[in-house]
Amino acid sequence: LKAAPSGATVLVRPGQYREAIRLTRSVILRTDGVDEKGEAASIVWEEPGRPTVYVAVPDSDYCVEIHGLTIRNTAPRLPQPLLTVT
Repeated sequence: LKAAPSGATVLVRPGQYREAIRLTRSVILRTDGVDEKGEAASIVWEEPGRPTVYVAVPDSDYCVEIHGLTIRNTAPRLPQPLLTVT
């Protein structure tokens, strides 16, 4: 994700990711794969206790799209939002 140029489509392999992601330029995140039914494969992004996805783009000319990913937080009480946009 860090190496992707602005405007790139980043294909994310199915699986469970335990980390936060920070998006600072135009990017499209999309699932890379299908399950046995031909549907988008499961991708779960989670980060306990802090925002899971942080979007910070410089102005309205930038675009971030997220398709086919589940974003969740496993903390019992979340002190911060799952998605932060600035």
